[in-house]
Amino acid sequence: DFGALQCVPGRPDCQTCPLAEKCLGRASGRVLSLPAKAAKTAVKPRYFHYFRVRYRGNILLGRREGNDIWRGLYEFPLVETVGPVEGEGLPADKRYGDLFAGTDAVVRGKTVMPPHVLSHRVIHACFYDVETERLSPALARYRAVPEDELGERYAMPRLLTAFLEKERKGQ
Repeated sequence: DFGALQCVPGRPDCQTCPLAEKCLGRASGRVLSLPAKAAKTAVKPRYFHYFRVRYRGNILLGRREGNDIWRGLYEFPLVETVGPVEGEGLPADKRYGDLFAGTDAVVRGKTVMPPHVLSHRVIHACFYDVETERLSPALARYRAVPEDELGERYAMPRLLTAFLEKERKGQ
């Protein structure tokens, strides 16, 4: 609080400051340029394609690993692209092919969510409803959970819970 009252940007009150003799800003002649505002972090768009895979009455969920956002939370199988993907672009992606290779997967619907804004990311997300009776090796790494346990036993990012809430409301 002291700095906010005494060292006001553009008009610091150095004459009445009890710390003026030890002030590094004053000693270096930079009083008027301090305190320096931190540069804003660039906002980066990300494009997530989630697949709510229904398999034998359950939904496939995986836990996010690594040092990315939402580490440790559960999510549907995901393909992230560098930009928006239209038409046949997604099925042509190798990661999509790996997820569904050798399956009988059928896409039943697609939901485009409004942009999900984080402090330095804007997530553009599409959710695809997929049904299959056979799993690829990539899908076999996910756990099959009852749909009513998604928000209860498995912590999920707000984006996914918003999608599930929207689905429940029928919007």
